[in-house]
Amino acid sequence: MSASAEQGFSQIYKSIESTNGQTYLLTNNGTWLVDQKTLTRVDSTEKIQLYTQGYQQLIANIHAEPKSLLQKLVGVSYIFVAVIFVIVYLYYQSSLNKRRRSYYERIKVQQQILNIASLATGDEVLDCDIVNNTINRINKNATVGLSDEIYFQSESFIRSLHPDDKSIFLGHFKSLIHGGKNNYQIEYRISDSANGWIWLVERGCVIERDDNGRAKRLVSSMRDISSIKQEHENLIRLISELERRLKTAEAALANS
Repeated sequence: MSASAEQGFSQIYKSIESTNGQTYLLTNNGTWLVDQKTLTRVDSTEKIQLYTQGYQQLIANIHAEPKSLLQKLVGVSYIFVAVIFVIVYLYYQSSLNKRRRSYYERIKVQQQILNIASLATGDEVLDCDIVNNTINRINKNATVGLSDEIYFQSESFIRSLHPDDKSIFLGHFKSLIHGGKNNYQIEYRISDSANGWIWLVERGCVIERDDNGRAKRLVSSMRDISSIKQEHENLIRLISELERRLKTAEAALANS
């Protein structure tokens, strides 16, 4: 255990006894805790220790010799600076804690708003952590009813996509993850063991990216639109049937 001259001290401004009986020395090079054999600096991130034996005369002089006015002023100034540092540090910690509480309160309010919105629209909302591959599901199974393991880029999810929609979905998703865009809307079919193929519409946005622009978190809403698609197909068939009948009637009139 040794220290360079720069790490040691040459003057002691004040000796302080703590409530638990420990002795601290305020010196021209920091604050030191006095043990029987060692002096340990307590106001440095680097662990510095000295042998008490080399500083016994200085320690004895602090009690034997009256301090000059300059020494007293320097000692008081050092204590004042230390007190100011503690006050500033405590203020900073208090301010930081307030900001943290405010941030968590905003998150809580946003979560409540999101819950209300999802209930009002009937959509299922997915809060997706892409880095950890986890999902927080809000208004679960509102209109979709898929099992948990099918969601979000799992092998089960990819296998469940309709063959005609799979390449489109994966290309769309890859562009989203790697920074091609933030907002998206896509319709695709997915297999449901109870109902066969169901149509889903998914809308969402990336809300956080890493330094390389890769998406870390996104929020999306999902809705089953199978009934809408079925009505659309029925309407197309009805129009086709009406057109066929109209052509048949026109042909009959032309031949009469």
